[in-house]
Parts: sequence; C-alpha cells; structure tokens
Amino acid sequence: MNVIAKEQTHQIEQLQHLLTMQTEIFKQGDATGKHIEALCEQTNLLVSSISQKGTLKLKLFAKQREHLRKLYEQLQLAITAQKQETERQLNTIRKGTKMIGTYRSNI
Repeated sequence: MNVIAKEQTHQIEQLQHLLTMQTEIFKQGDATGKHIEALCEQTNLLVSSISQKGTLKLKLFAKQREHLRKLYEQLQLAITAQKQETERQLNTIRKGTKMIGTYRSNI
C-alpha cells in the first residue's frame, strides 16, 4: 500500500471511529453540549477531505464505503430515536406547564 493509500485509509478509519462515537452518544441520550458539536465538526472536516480526494470512489475502498454507509444508517437511527425521546419529553413538559396554568387560574 502506498503512502497516499495509507493516509486515505487512516482518514476512513478516523471517520468510522467518529461515527461510532456519535452513535453511542445519541444512544445514551447525551447528545447535548460542546462534545457532540466538536465531534460533528471533526466529522465534517474528514468527510470534506475524503470527498475532495474521491477516496470512496476508488475500488480499493469499496468495503470501507459499505461499512461507512452502515455506520451512517446506525447514526441516523440513533438520532431519530433521540429525537422521538426528546419530543416525548417536550410533550410531557408542555402538559405539565398547561396543568400548572390550570391550577393557577383555579386557585
């Protein structure tokens, strides 16, 4: 494997690691704060670099491309689940706020 292919492989491995970390954070319900923002920024930089080089279009990286596709699907599912949980919690808060308003107006 030449130096360029090693660098491209390293970037793909980094991207896989970042996607896995993001997925775990969303699964744990801890997707707030600067940590996830920093991971997203790192991921965007890597995706941009990999895309510009056309790395994933090369036959050499077909398996990695498929693995990344699966990681993105897992991340998307984790984000969707977190979104649904957040919406559920928000609805609960809204109901509680409405109840408090009702109590206030009747006391």
